[in-house]
Amino acid sequence: MTPDQSGGTDKTVDHQNANEDSRRRRTSRHLILSVAAVAIFGSAIAGLYLLRSQRDTPPPDPSQSSASPSSNATVGQLQPTLLIQATTDEGAVGNLLTAVTRTGQNRATAITLPADLVVTPVGGEPESIRRTVASLDTLRAPTAVAATLGVRVDAAWRLDRKALAGLVDSVGGVRLDVADEMRIRDEEGVVVLRLQPGPQSLSGTAASWYAVGDVRKQADLQMTDRFFEVMQSTLSALPDDELAIRESLTALGALAPSTIGTQELSTYLVDYGSAMRAQSFTSVELATTPIVIGDDFTWRWVNYRKAAKQLTRTLPLAQWRVDVDGSPRVVVTAPDEQPGWIGSTRVPLEDADFLFVDGRGTPARGKPVKVSEILTQGDPNWGSEIAEALQLRDPIVSVTPPKSTTPKPWGNSDVQLGSDYVPQS
Repeated sequence: MTPDQSGGTDKTVDHQNANEDSRRRRTSRHLILSVAAVAIFGSAIAGLYLLRSQRDTPPPDPSQSSASPSSNATVGQLQPTLLIQATTDEGAVGNLLTAVTRTGQNRATAITLPADLVVTPVGGEPESIRRTVASLDTLRAPTAVAATLGVRVDAAWRLDRKALAGLVDSVGGVRLDVADEMRIRDEEGVVVLRLQPGPQSLSGTAASWYAVGDVRKQADLQMTDRFFEVMQSTLSALPDDELAIRESLTALGALAPSTIGTQELSTYLVDYGSAMRAQSFTSVELATTPIVIGDDFTWRWVNYRKAAKQLTRTLPLAQWRVDVDGSPRVVVTAPDEQPGWIGSTRVPLEDADFLFVDGRGTPARGKPVKVSEILTQGDPNWGSEIAEALQLRDPIVSVTPPKSTTPKPWGNSDVQLGSDYVPQS
């Protein structure tokens, strides 16, 4: 090989090496650019997802900060509530609103609700709580009770009489102290159980009839007490074991539907039962006013003057929250009520996006008045909006500051109708 030929070969090799280096650099650049593009694209997608999440999640309501340290969900966890109903062909003859307060030591609360308590379903005519189970809507009863009482009702548990018997049998029966000799009848008037006075043990079937059966000439509240006695004895005897309770609930099947899952219901019942056994328990008979309809039929309306205090004291973390639980509640009373006056306000108030609450069981403030009065707590515009909805020309409107020492309204707003009110046709 000549020197010239050798030099040419070296140049060729150098050229090939240069090309290889250039190819590698181009490949590296392409790889880096590709990785960067993927990273940028990924960041963009993540940013869009975060932005959408922020838009879909409503901002926290500052007005709820006093009731809950973190969120509305936390409020429900601190004091969950459960409406328990026992049913026969006559409807929900046994009704009990319960709660578990989970701040510090668990505390159980039970509020007895008579079967003929008048409640107002949202957007519907007032009816007795007994009739709320006639609808296919499983949420009708809890939403009606929540709107009427002004408290959050998280769930409902409905037990047919046979399901109640099965639940009692699952704890081995109950021990009760029967006050008087009783003949308990079914819906057709047939005597199904005879009891003598004194302490005694009852099996599931006997206890279920004792709880929901009819006793002639017995006051309506005595039937409420019988159901309360059986239900409380049974709940306190449930095992302190969620798995065991779930098995018992599963065995009841379709005769005991609940608006929450078996797991959540069993957890609640464990907490409730353990609080009762620890003697950390409060029971309240809801304050009501009986009004006789016809010859001998009695309906009961909530006496808000007394009941509002009961509910605020026992369910402080379950109070009605406007725009969270529903529209502002307006309790309507009339000291000199004409037939149909209170009921005539329902549709106008609902059309104005308020929640009508029948307050005829509440003694009105003071003597009959000529000018209607509106007392509100919350949005100062509610007074004028209510006045406009009811076509009141110059009502007396008062606003109670949230931290005022003056009495709070029984609802978010209270209306006392005066002689200036003219029912709308």
